[in-house]
Amino acid sequence: MLLPDWIILGLFVAGVSLTIFGAWRWGLPLISLSIFRWLIWPLAAPFLSQAPLWLTIFAIPIVVAFGGILLLDKFVTAVYGEKAGGNVASEYLVRVFDGIGRLLIWFLMAPIRLVRWILAR
Repeated sequence: MLLPDWIILGLFVAGVSLTIFGAWRWGLPLISLSIFRWLIWPLAAPFLSQAPLWLTIFAIPIVVAFGGILLLDKFVTAVYGEKAGGNVASEYLVRVFDGIGRLLIWFLMAPIRLVRWILAR
């Protein structure tokens, strides 16, 4: 566990307070931490423990990449405004999909390249 329950509970109380006082942009992310910890994680953990290793290894970089894009979008939106945040996020989203596609094509072409290399010797 990354954070103890009492810290997540404190962040939840702070998020609810911020949301009540109108600062929902700061309150909702704090509330979402507790929703993830106490609602989503207990439901998803049994399925994740039964998932094959190759699927887990494949999914982790994708989740990290999309989480990073979302974090970048929120940061740029907070600093430069909604239009700049949307442009930056969409640009990096296209780059991530392009990279995933190139990686899949490389993996699909690797056996063909290996056969060509063996036949060329």
